[in-house]
Amino acid sequence: WFSGAASNGSYLSYALVQFSQASGIRLENSSASLTHLLVRKNTMSHGLEGAYYGGAGIYVGGGTPTLDHLVITDNTTGSYGGGLYLVTGTVQQVGNTVLERNTSASGGGGIYCRDGGLRLTNAVLSQNTGGQGSGVFFQMGMQDLTLTNVLIRDNNGGGGSLYLENPNNPLAV
Repeated sequence: WFSGAASNGSYLSYALVQFSQASGIRLENSSASLTHLLVRKNTMSHGLEGAYYGGAGIYVGGGTPTLDHLVITDNTTGSYGGGLYLVTGTVQQVGNTVLERNTSASGGGGIYCRDGGLRLTNAVLSQNTGGQGSGVFFQMGMQDLTLTNVLIRDNNGGGGSLYLENPNNPLAV
């Protein structure tokens, strides 16, 4: 768990994060650096969804962390953001990342992004499952959603692989 200014300058690299019963990695108002990680098989346990709300693989609540060279796979939540949950209020950059076989009951099997923006570059989102936006669920985005060199394929669920709900700004592909 990385939280607040005390975590700024912190980093986690070249590691395996697996089998958590909450978020595999949780960031709160942090600018920590997460690079070269395999985040897999984390399950947001029943009852924790209310406390943590989502993000079985990685949860980002505020801040501007570095998220690069990640493989996020086989994570499950009963809420939002099976792989990656972003509620930052800023534009979050995610690069060189694979999100596969993540599951969310509500939406954003691969990525759930709310109240901010997302710049996703050099990424693959495949075989994710979610209630809405099985690949990406972008909700009430206050900033742009920008996808560059992103492959979104074979995701399953309602609302398609990419679901935009009340975006304030346009999608740039």
